[in-house]
Amino acid sequence: MNRTKKFLQLNGWVSLLLVMVILAACSPAETPPAAPTDAAEALSILPASGASQEAVPETGSSAEASAKVELETELSQLQVAADSAPETVDSDAAPAGEMPAAEGEEQPAAQVEVPPFEGPLPPVDPSIGNLAPDFSLTTLDGETVSLADLRGRPVVLNYWVTWCIPCRDEMPTIEALHQEYGNEGLVVLSVNGTRQDALGDVENLISDMGLSFPVLLDQSEDVYNSYRILFMPTSFFIDAHGIIQDIVLGSTDENGFRSRLEKLVNAVN
Repeated sequence: MNRTKKFLQLNGWVSLLLVMVILAACSPAETPPAAPTDAAEALSILPASGASQEAVPETGSSAEASAKVELETELSQLQVAADSAPETVDSDAAPAGEMPAAEGEEQPAAQVEVPPFEGPLPPVDPSIGNLAPDFSLTTLDGETVSLADLRGRPVVLNYWVTWCIPCRDEMPTIEALHQEYGNEGLVVLSVNGTRQDALGDVENLISDMGLSFPVLLDQSEDVYNSYRILFMPTSFFIDAHGIIQDIVLGSTDENGFRSRLEKLVNAVN
């Protein structure tokens, strides 16, 4: 009797154990979460910085747990490196609001123009920076020449007499420059101090040297007095506005004449 009871109890435990094994075998396996596809998704599943981390249940193998820890460590290092990377600045970049110049593009050159005379005119005075005194004189041919009528053109006024050796010496230079700059608007006015000279000597000198610029006769010494002539020769360099730009007391060489003429002519052209 006792043996039969023990046998039935043993069979019951065995049957219960078999049922539990069958149920365990038939239950569906837990589907593992999908692996993150990129770093951003992997970071999103990590716990926030500073938050308490719960212990990972030991449902997977030790290899899976180790791989997850390595992934979390690597992603954390990448995030720290990205946050601490310095911002690069292009030193060649143009400042804000400015367009960089195209490579090989040339900047237009600055245009330099001589403006017309503005403001009140300076006083009439035979000195540099003032208006040249006006006059009207007659040539050997009887033609009347007025300085005011030449306004708008540069003028060289050369005062001389025939008995002045330096005056005679610079005449060929003045004639050559008259021929050279005449087409550029320059006017040469040769004023002879006729009251201190002989008219025949003037005519002979003009003929002998073949002078082509006009020679004005200062018979009443109007120019001599108004221009305060102290030396023979004396040359006045007058710009297109009628203003005296330079004065040469005595004779000068070709370079001295040319440098002053260039300033007058270039100021107009």
